[in-house]
Amino acid sequence: MLLELQQIVKRFDDRELFRIPLWQLHQGQRIGLIGANGSGKTTLLRILEGSCKPEEGCLKRFCTLSYFAQLSQDTVYGDGRKLRELSVAHLLEQEQFSGGERQRLRLSEALSKNCHLFLLDEPTSNLDQKGIAYVKQLLQTMDSFVLVTHDQTLLQDACNQIIELSYGTLHVYDGNYESYLRQKEALRRSQQHRYETVEKQRRKLQDAYERKIRQADKAARKPRGISSSEQKMRGKVALRKSKDGIYKALHRQADAIATRIDQLEKVKPVDEQEAIRMNLQAMDLPQGKWLLKAQRLRVSYGDHCVLNDIHFFMKNHSRVALVGENGSGKTTLLHAIAEGNDAVWKAPRVKIGQLFQQFENLQEDKTVYENAAADSVQGDAVIRGILDRLLFRQQDLSKRVAFLSGGERMRLSFAKLMVSACNLLLLDEPTNYLDLPSIRCMTKLLQNYEGSVLFVSHDAAFIRDVATEVWKLQDGTLYLPQERVNKADKGKKDYERERETRRMILDMRRSEVVNRLLQNQGDKEVLEQEYDEIMEKLKNL
Repeated sequence: MLLELQQIVKRFDDRELFRIPLWQLHQGQRIGLIGANGSGKTTLLRILEGSCKPEEGCLKRFCTLSYFAQLSQDTVYGDGRKLRELSVAHLLEQEQFSGGERQRLRLSEALSKNCHLFLLDEPTSNLDQKGIAYVKQLLQTMDSFVLVTHDQTLLQDACNQIIELSYGTLHVYDGNYESYLRQKEALRRSQQHRYETVEKQRRKLQDAYERKIRQADKAARKPRGISSSEQKMRGKVALRKSKDGIYKALHRQADAIATRIDQLEKVKPVDEQEAIRMNLQAMDLPQGKWLLKAQRLRVSYGDHCVLNDIHFFMKNHSRVALVGENGSGKTTLLHAIAEGNDAVWKAPRVKIGQLFQQFENLQEDKTVYENAAADSVQGDAVIRGILDRLLFRQQDLSKRVAFLSGGERMRLSFAKLMVSACNLLLLDEPTNYLDLPSIRCMTKLLQNYEGSVLFVSHDAAFIRDVATEVWKLQDGTLYLPQERVNKADKGKKDYERERETRRMILDMRRSEVVNRLLQNQGDKEVLEQEYDEIMEKLKNL
């Protein structure tokens, strides 16, 4: 056992954040800790690390650990070996670091420690796909960790247990992220079945109750065709006594049924959301096959060429993912399209909406609903439906933007675009600041969006679920899917297969070397030299 939490209670002001009766963490557990923003994931990591104290309960630690904090701004000087593994040793000499470079430096420091347990809070934040892939590879070599991340591929490929922090308690699911989703779906279906069964029984009992009440009311009335004087002659007292007895008996039976109704299990229905019917006429969708075309698009900053004579054709009603390493020019390309670069042709009726990372399209002094409705061409029902899909509750609609978190602002900015007259959305890292439930909601909305989307993302799962095609920017050149197919068609299939085989072998050797370095197995200098040789071979493939 590495850690044990007993009767932990954490509060903020008068609000209870979470309560954990018992949680034991054992060697070999690679845990993905998930939950909505604000549920307390980072706070829980800090309790495990020791920098945050709970109001109640105790923590027992039987191991050494390393903690990678999400928002630390400390200057990092990590172990040289780990810096080389993360390809950032050269950055120590620089005075200014990008967000991704700073993140990799800090990560190298956390991983350089020889510990039993690693606590990692959003380790892939600000990293490009290359950096994310390497973090995933490192995680796969670790024996025990608790990982907070919104990256579904990390949860899928590196974790053997998912723990969800929701409604103030921990819910444990054995297996990776896909296993977690299957178990959640099974629970959802079970809950819906239970709800339908209870409701069927409730309706049956309610019908029986109402039937008894009707019978009691009928018994209290005098028989048809009998006048009041005749009723007196037949024995008013005896008749009333008989009817009172029947009336009371029927009411007792009705009361017993009502008690059974009250004792039925209280089961909440599973939320089944109706489809949102957008006003397509108000969106004024472009016609024709092509939406955008670019020939010899070139963008430079001083002597530095960012985009070098690139060309592309974007289909109407497509959802294109733009990928590439940090600094490859993805955001520059989005700006060139949005700002109307002369090299970019737009189809008639194209209206571009751009998702701003700094949320410039939001008015701080206005409410959530006022911001969403400000430029909307959709009706009130659609606006509220979109906000509901993006997890804004009814009471949230009157909140002012000034009091919203980063994730809430991102969701609201996206909602504004969805209900606007725009029919081509340019989204730069739309999943930034979002938790997994919000990402899933955004994914579903984009999958059903009638317009077109060009988006930048490093989230592999989001790209897989949303994109209809993928463009790659590298060294100022844009590579389109058809170009990659054409290269394979020109007699290079065998070569590509052979190269992929060599790459897999080298990747396996690299993983083995990294694992031995992390476990301090073997001569350090020899292993580092072998690692450098492998990286050189991979580079030359």
